[in-house]
Amino acid sequence: MHDLLAAYPARGTSRWMTWMPLAVLAGVMVVALTSTHPLMQLLPWAALIGMLIFMSMRVRMVRDLERQTQRVQELAMLRHQRQALDAGWELLPKVTGSLDLYARITALLAHLLDQMKAYEPAIVGYDYLIERLPAEHPASVQLRVHKAIVQLESDHLADADDALRKLRVLQQQPSITPVQAAYHYALLLQSVRTHHYDDAIAMAGGLLDNLRPLGVDAGYGHALLAWSYAAHADRLRQREPEAQETEAAEAARTREKELMSSATQWWSRATLLLPV
Repeated sequence: MHDLLAAYPARGTSRWMTWMPLAVLAGVMVVALTSTHPLMQLLPWAALIGMLIFMSMRVRMVRDLERQTQRVQELAMLRHQRQALDAGWELLPKVTGSLDLYARITALLAHLLDQMKAYEPAIVGYDYLIERLPAEHPASVQLRVHKAIVQLESDHLADADDALRKLRVLQQQPSITPVQAAYHYALLLQSVRTHHYDDAIAMAGGLLDNLRPLGVDAGYGHALLAWSYAAHADRLRQREPEAQETEAAEAARTREKELMSSATQWWSRATLLLPV
């Protein structure tokens, strides 16, 4: 991923390409005005027609690149990760002249690599975009949340914790947006990855609403919470000897059953949204 981005950096629209048609037309007009030859009077019209053809070809090329980018996005949405990754990888060198399309393809590649568990290359892609956007830019915030999730998945726990601390402002916003939902998922994932299952269970009250903007991907959060309930129940089971018949032991067994019941409920919600 690093080699691809280094070999084909974004360069934007060339100034030469922007001003060249006008410069050619101006030059032709000067020649036509300073020449008395009859054919020279037709030169501006020929230059104008050529410029229109050139601009039409550029528009068609840009629209074709936009269609190809849209196709990669559709493949990613349909979860055809390998096909989308291959198409996006081939398309990136062709869109270096468009900053918008380049950023979209780079973000898609990072997301696809994340989905395919190629976490280190995904972080490279996210970093490339984050370093080139203002920290307050909405896209930068979204990318930093996704990068934190990838860091948690790849055991960069300290880096992820630092990133999530800097994003705490997302907790203060009243409405739940997809970015905030991803942030809540990252907090849940952090609790699970660090084995703080009590902290994960404490999020259960608002989890349905907090993850709803993620759509079917909210199922991953529901599954993590099911895992947290089951893991907490397993801890209780290990602490209490089987033969012990005390009031405390009975209370622990009752609590264990409650935890497993909650685990079953959240697992059912998860598998309603996503296949097992």
